[in-house]
Amino acid sequence: MRILVPMVAAMALGGCATAYTEPPASASSASMTFARHSSVPRWGHTQILQIVSDEHCTSRNRVKDFVPMGSQDPHSFRVEAGARRYFHLETIHTQGGAYGFQDTSCANTVSFVPEAGRAYTLAHVRGAQACTVELTDTGTGAAPSTLVEHPYDRNCVQVW
Repeated sequence: MRILVPMVAAMALGGCATAYTEPPASASSASMTFARHSSVPRWGHTQILQIVSDEHCTSRNRVKDFVPMGSQDPHSFRVEAGARRYFHLETIHTQGGAYGFQDTSCANTVSFVPEAGRAYTLAHVRGAQACTVELTDTGTGAAPSTLVEHPYDRNCVQVW
């Protein structure tokens, strides 16, 4: 029994994302705001933002979840500027029916190079057939020129 409990705990924590620790405000950081997009209804939909190490989500840090019963206020945080940063966004829709609950999700991984002192907004948009990411520089209203949308990698989607 003494061996079983640590083994179960290690297996449970092995695939988990750790909490994101933002850098202190400095001249070398950029600010980000993750907002729930108007295309995503509150009830029955969860949105997740993670900062990941690369386009394969080798390691992940959970930044924010928008859950139906939680706060829907935009979430602001800082990132170090000057190097490529990767973001994995997922929207999960849960609906119930006669045969139980059904979850459908869509996910995207994007990256860009934030510039020091700049501010960006980030949102996951739910479309009829697919989801997309809106990333804009709040000063210009345009997407950063370094923005890259990465191909789907099944390693990036976790089963909770």
